[in-house]
Amino acid sequence: MYLSHFNLKLKPFSLSPDSRFLWFGEKHSEALATLKYGIQENIGFLLLTGDIGTGKTALINRLIREIDVPSLVATIPDPGLEIIDFFNFLAFEFNEKRIFNSKGKFLNFFKKFLQNAYTVNKKVLIIIDEAQRLSSELLEEIRQLSNIELEYTKLLNIFFVGQSEFNKILAMEVNKATRQRIAVKYHIEPLTQEETELYIQHRLKIAGATEEIFKLGAIKEIYNFSLGFPRTINIICNLSLLTGYSKELKSIDEHVIKECAAELNDQNHIKANAEDKLLSSYKRIQGKINNFKLHSWGKKIEYVAVISKQEKDFIESNLENIISATRQKGNMRLGKGKKFTETQNVIYFNHNSIELLNSELQKLDRIAYYYLKNPKSIISIEGYTDLFGNYWYNKQLTRYRAQIVQNYLIKKKVSPNNLKVFCSESESQISTRVMPAGMIKTNSVLIEFPF
Repeated sequence: MYLSHFNLKLKPFSLSPDSRFLWFGEKHSEALATLKYGIQENIGFLLLTGDIGTGKTALINRLIREIDVPSLVATIPDPGLEIIDFFNFLAFEFNEKRIFNSKGKFLNFFKKFLQNAYTVNKKVLIIIDEAQRLSSELLEEIRQLSNIELEYTKLLNIFFVGQSEFNKILAMEVNKATRQRIAVKYHIEPLTQEETELYIQHRLKIAGATEEIFKLGAIKEIYNFSLGFPRTINIICNLSLLTGYSKELKSIDEHVIKECAAELNDQNHIKANAEDKLLSSYKRIQGKINNFKLHSWGKKIEYVAVISKQEKDFIESNLENIISATRQKGNMRLGKGKKFTETQNVIYFNHNSIELLNSELQKLDRIAYYYLKNPKSIISIEGYTDLFGNYWYNKQLTRYRAQIVQNYLIKKKVSPNNLKVFCSESESQISTRVMPAGMIKTNSVLIEFPF
């Protein structure tokens, strides 16, 4: 919209990650050098902290690209996992296709994996993002992985990346052993006003700007509003360019920034009130939900709950807003494991889990029995995760769950040639698709076959 008005070729302040706009100030460069040193020297445990929007993810991505020693890297985007699920996800990241049902079996695999990597002179790095979500129990298990080593040689580097509150978790007495292992630490501070100006100029230059767009007074007001957090800088700069375009301005001064800042503050206040009301209504309805039952084996779905149709319609029509609000609040998960319908061709998993539940094995056994009676049938398997968390992590989890279901059916004598596995390829598919019967697809694998 405003690109031609300001003679730009690209949007300079998009919130979507774009390596073309990557800017590293002194803090980020120092952090990168420190972390590279820790990996090259096999320090063992490394820690990077910073508040939301300080550029931790950008730094991680650059670190992975610029590690100048042969390395095998696993990234855990969201460690809110059960211990055995964490082990399985880690193995999956290192291209191990087996599913481990015990800690002992995983440790046997992982010890051999680390020793093989050492033999071919490759370093092994585990990057754990959102480390503030780690439980003390999982933190201890991760620490124990580092005990797999050779004499005088560490075989594993573990890199924690998280918000500042992770330091409080480490300070707990129960996590003392892990805290004492961390040899390299770095905390990313927000940008200074001078760095904010350099950051804005860099992004405008990459976008194709040839003339000054933001006046010095505007830069100062941007810094006052954003406090140097890059994500907030992008938000207010983008809005100010839209405002400048609408007013046919060729440059942005402090008055435009103050106007945009006031608008953003009003929006945040209104949005917060609306989200509180929405979540209040949702919690009230969710608290009334009973179990649902399926009748007539996959052909007729009947609700037998204590909520009204109007309440059900309210949840479904406001689904995207509920998802967004719960992400912002960070203290509630949609449905908390409850579901709107129970269908015989939907295999449910617990949150962040890849373990097949006993109740779901009965469904798979019935599907396998159906196949044996109809051996020419083609069975489609599609994986889904819940509605929250990192997109790429969810995408991998969908594939993992679908493969687990596929493997189980093969063990039940279903021909691999008759199984087709699909995984959602877009965030909207993973997060918001709704089944025809109105059941929200979360933490599940959908199996479709002809009746």
